[in-house]
Amino acid sequence: SEQFKKGHRWMQLLDSIELGLQRNIGERFAVRSSCGCGGWAKVPWIAVSDPSESTQHGLYLQYLFRSDMSAVYLCLGQGTSKLKTAFGPQAANRHLAHVGEFVREKCRDMVPEGHEMTNLDLSGSIQLRAGSQGLGADYERGSVISRIYHHGEPLSERTLLDELDEMVQIYEAVLSDERYINEIKAPIDQALFDAGHLKDNRKRKLALTDVSGGGGTPMAGGPSSAAAD
Repeated sequence: SEQFKKGHRWMQLLDSIELGLQRNIGERFAVRSSCGCGGWAKVPWIAVSDPSESTQHGLYLQYLFRSDMSAVYLCLGQGTSKLKTAFGPQAANRHLAHVGEFVREKCRDMVPEGHEMTNLDLSGSIQLRAGSQGLGADYERGSVISRIYHHGEPLSERTLLDELDEMVQIYEAVLSDERYINEIKAPIDQALFDAGHLKDNRKRKLALTDVSGGGGTPMAGGPSSAAAD
């Protein structure tokens, strides 16, 4: 229950981790972190995102700290805030399920038969112990695949970086997949733009290829059904 203030040692620690990650991961991805704004966050986080992906409705990597600090998760997650605002929670959840199914299928395809990725949970189930409402609950719903690191677990920096690199490879493979670009990203960006929730559509145009003959849907369930939620 220490006072929240700029320059607190916890903020400095998170800032130093953020800078270290940025150096290791390179300039392609943006690394950001937060332990709260105006008060301590229940779930501090460090996000690693591709510039083409929004943390409000796209895919990104994230370290999420349990509210009791008993563990930290490394997740590939889906942003939810803009989806809920634009289409309602039920349609947002359908979209999350649709994206999750695609990403998990992609992960399985990347793993050679007879092998497995160490400590990788394809269910994405995480327990942040921050209550059933608020940002913590949104992070739990948005988690697609995850790893957990328990407090006190003996881990080397090399192991952590190697496992982050493995998640980055998955992330890059998903973002470069034509099915993701044409059937998931482009339609949802278009739906958000049409609904007035994506004001700058330059990224959407970059993502769009020829989808006129594709079978993608703007939302799992469609934006028309989302409007009724």
